[in-house]
Parts: sequence; C-alpha cells; structure tokens
Amino acid sequence: MQLQTISLLTTPLVTGFVGYFTNYLAIKMLFRPHRRRWYSAGWQGVIPKNRKKIAGEVANLVGKELIREDDIRSALQSENFQNLLSYTVSEEVKNFLQRDYGSLYEIMDNFGLDIDDVINRTVLNTTANDQAVTVINDLLQRVAREILDSFLLKSVSEIEGMEDKISYFVRKIMSRGNWQELLIDEIFAKLNNTVYSGNSLQDILPEELLNKKTAISKQLTDKGIAILKKLLNDEKTKKVIIQKFIELKNNYFGSGFFDQLKLGMLNVFLNEDAITDIVNDELPEIINAISENDEIIAKLEQSVENYIDQALQKPFYEIVEMIGPKTFYKIRMDFNSWLKSYLRSDELINKVESYFVSNYHKYSGFTFGGILKTAGVDPYELLSNSIDIRVILSESKSSSAALTDGIVSILKDIRVSEIYNKIPEPTFEQLKITLTYKINEILDKHIINVLGAINLTSIVEEKVNSLDLNQLENLLFSFMRDQFRWINILGFILGFIFGAIQSLLFYLY
Repeated sequence: MQLQTISLLTTPLVTGFVGYFTNYLAIKMLFRPHRRRWYSAGWQGVIPKNRKKIAGEVANLVGKELIREDDIRSALQSENFQNLLSYTVSEEVKNFLQRDYGSLYEIMDNFGLDIDDVINRTVLNTTANDQAVTVINDLLQRVAREILDSFLLKSVSEIEGMEDKISYFVRKIMSRGNWQELLIDEIFAKLNNTVYSGNSLQDILPEELLNKKTAISKQLTDKGIAILKKLLNDEKTKKVIIQKFIELKNNYFGSGFFDQLKLGMLNVFLNEDAITDIVNDELPEIINAISENDEIIAKLEQSVENYIDQALQKPFYEIVEMIGPKTFYKIRMDFNSWLKSYLRSDELINKVESYFVSNYHKYSGFTFGGILKTAGVDPYELLSNSIDIRVILSESKSSSAALTDGIVSILKDIRVSEIYNKIPEPTFEQLKITLTYKINEILDKHIINVLGAINLTSIVEEKVNSLDLNQLENLLFSFMRDQFRWINILGFILGFIFGAIQSLLFYLY
C-alpha cells in the first residue's frame, strides 16, 4: 500500500518532467544541431536542414506571387504614388530653378562665348526674320505708348521741388501738440465700449476678412502638418514617442497569467525594435499619407474652421474673463505705453513723411496730359505708327551699340536662381504635368525590364540563405523566451495530468 502511495505521488512528477523535457528538446530540435553530428544519430535541425528549400519557397512566393508586375504597375498608378511623384517633381524642379548658377551673362562667359558676337548674331538673325520683326515692332509700339502714358500722367508740381516743404510740415505736425494723447484716449474709449458691448470678433471684422476663414483654415492645417513632420524628423521627439508607446503596451496588460501570456504573444510581433521601426519609418509615412489625402485634409481644415468660428463668436468680455481682468489691464497699460512711444518715434514720422511725399507725385497739381488736352493737342498723334527696328538699327550705329549694351545689362541682371519666381504659375504647372507624364511613361514602358534586372527572387533567396543561424536562433529566443518557457511548463502540466490519471487508475483498480 505504501508503494502504491509513493507511485501515486511520484508518477505524475516523473511524467511531468518527461513532458517538460520533451517540449524543451522539441524546441531545441527546431534549430539544433546545425549540421549532422555523430551524437545526433543523423538528426539535423528542421530549419537548418530545410534552409535552402525554405529560401527557395519564400523567394518564389515573394518574387512571383506577392510582388508581381501588375502589382507594381498598379502601385505606380495609385493616387498616393502619383501625388507623391507630382509633389517630388514640383519640388525638384523648383530646387533646380532656384539654384544659384549665377547670371545669364556669367553662364555664357563661363562657356567661353563672345557675348557681343552672340548678341550681334542674334540681333541679325532676328531682324532677318519677318515674323520676329513684326513681334518686336509691336512690342516697341506698346513700350513707346506706355512711356507716353506715364509722361502724360506726371504732374507739373513734380519738377518744382515741393518734397522738402512737405517733409518740413509733416515733421512739425508729428512732433508737436497733444494729438497723440487725444488719439490714444479715443482708441481706448472705443476699445472699452467694444469689450463690454457683448460684441465678438465676428461683429467687428470686415466681411472680406471673414470670407477668408476657409483659406486661413487651410494655411493653419498645412502649417500644423508641416510642424508635425518636422517633429517626427527630430531624434529626441522620436525617442519620447517610442518610449511612450512601449510604456502604453506594457501597462495595458495586467500581471495575471493570461495577461502576461497575451503580452508575450504581442511581443512576438510588436517588440521594441518593431515599435522603433514604426515610429522611425511608418509614422512619418502615415503623416505624409495624411498630408496627401485630400479627404482627410478637408476634414482637418473643416475642424480648424469650426474652432475659428467658435473663437470669432465668443464675446470679448468672455475672453477678458478667461485671461483675467488683472492680466487684461496690464496688457492694456503696456500697449498704452508702447503706443505713446511709437506715435512720437522717428520711425513713424519717417513713414508718414515718405507716404505724403510719394503720394504728392501722384495726386497733386495738373498733369502734362491735362495741359495738352486743354490746349487741344492729341499727344498720341505725335507717336509714329511705323516704328521699325530694322530702320532704327540700320540708320543709327549708336542705336545698335545701345541695344547691345542694354541686352548685356539685362543678362547681367537676370539670375537663373530667380527664374522660378518669374515663371507664371500656369506655365510651371504645365511643366510639372509634362515631366510627371514622361516619368510615368518611362516607368510603364520599362517596368518589366526593371523587375527582371532587379531579380527579386534571387535577392530574397540569397538573403534568406545568408542569414546566420545562431543570430536567427538568438533573435527568436530573445523575444520568445517567455513563450517557450510556458510551452515547457505546459508540457510539464500535461505530463503531470496524464501521470496522475494513470496512477489514480492503477491505485483504484
């Protein structure tokens, strides 16, 4: 009886340890031994033994099934890729055009060209072309008319030297009297009435500005996304985000057996390296995708516009209550002091003086056109309708030399880096569309050759075959240690249960 009791107790333990050891050995036999050994009776680890087969199957799966020509072509034609391609082309063309290559004159000089000879030949070739001459003559006619228009609009007072007198009176008025205090008192009286009248920004802002809410919302949204992209390119910010994600994942589960088992399974797929890769690689791509998704951007812009509407509709007295009466009073006093100082400053006096002097030329006195009209003279009859560049250049050597000097001067002033700012937006847009179309055409035409040259199957197979088995084993065991341990424990539990049942049956019968 005593032996039966001992057997009843020891048999489950023995079978439990057998189950534990069996599972432990089975896990090890996935990788070990890497090669057949005398002590393994010809056995080789499952993964090392089938390594080439696994590599071939994975390579075929990736190269022929997962990544096919149609999939690549479909991806290249997708909206996200096309938006990215269009944006990239736009930015690269912009950067190219904004790069400082020097002036056109410097570029031609660096190529060793005789600029005067180039200009003379260009002028001769141009004047020999009837169509070009017609265009130039029309241009000269328009320029001459514009010059005449400008002259007729000039005032006689412009040549009488009134600028000094204007400056004297402006400075006298701006620097004397107590008009500054009167103006400030009036401003703050209006401010107080506005704050406590129950009005909001929407009540006082001009309709023209309120109609720009949508545009302002778009600008704020674009700025916010740009700031977010900048933060995601900052290494310190990335580290903080990674740490927060890891803490969130680890704290989500409890300390119980099943919670820890769930956490272990999650760690198989979402370990620290995976989270780091997501934050470093995937998260910026998500932000980029959001910035390129018109529907999401539209929703964000609408949310921003809603917040703007709430701010515009909030009464001023509520805003004052939010920031506090004392703070509002301090801001008011600081602004009062600054405004008094600014109204007496040389900066403001100079601006007012400049304004009156510049506007004096535009609005003061009679114009030459008015005088000629009063005299019954039509100045446009004095303008020849037969301006011919050929006649001008052939009859006057000085005109030809002046034209050459003028073109040289223009070439020196035109910098290639400024071309982008001079190109009309429709022209730049058409250039971008053309380049994008050509790139798509090249990609579509040569996609088969590109995939054949890359040979994804060979690359994947080579990568799988080159994996170090020790590294692969250590990697799997590093983040599956807890899972393997629980598999071993499960083997012990099952062995223990089977042994206990067996012992109990023997004991009873």
